[in-house]
Amino acid sequence: MIGAQSATRTASEPSKSDHTDPAGTTASTAGDDVAFHEDGQLGVEFNHPKTWRVVHSRADLLVLEAGHADDLVLVRKTILHAEVNATNVADFRTVTDGILGDPKANLDVLDTGGIQVGDLPGVFYLYTFPFESGRGMQAQYFVFKGRDLYTLVFQTGRAERFATLAPSFDIVLETFGPTDASEPPKESRSK
Repeated sequence: MIGAQSATRTASEPSKSDHTDPAGTTASTAGDDVAFHEDGQLGVEFNHPKTWRVVHSRADLLVLEAGHADDLVLVRKTILHAEVNATNVADFRTVTDGILGDPKANLDVLDTGGIQVGDLPGVFYLYTFPFESGRGMQAQYFVFKGRDLYTLVFQTGRAERFATLAPSFDIVLETFGPTDASEPPKESRSK
């Protein structure tokens, strides 16, 4: 979880009442305050608070507004040239450490480490960044499935709001996963 910097896909499977928008995303009911989201373009699924809304969707990027215009969740998919798994994820971390450690970025990295999101390996970074007249905060996760890199960014425009939003960000992280045509439909998966 974002608060504890670890994640497993443990949320109960939602019961769905689907509707699909033109962008190929499916939003469904999953409990009183949580919605299930499946994005056919990115090939991902997760739960999120019902009050959030999709503000941008394309084949490689999905952006949800988390109640405030500068509180966002971004999900990006990138196809890598080589597979990344638990045994070589440290090689990728060298690259991300270099990017986030660039002095021009003006980031204050608060925490970083290896992460497991469901059964997928990854790395995370928690940092503040310049935003308007103060500092924003982001938790950024790089999650790997073979050659697919899923980047999840949980952002608040004001760092002091991050702790309040962390439980909602955890809902996404705990239920995030790539969709897989070889898996049975969500309704028939065992819990």
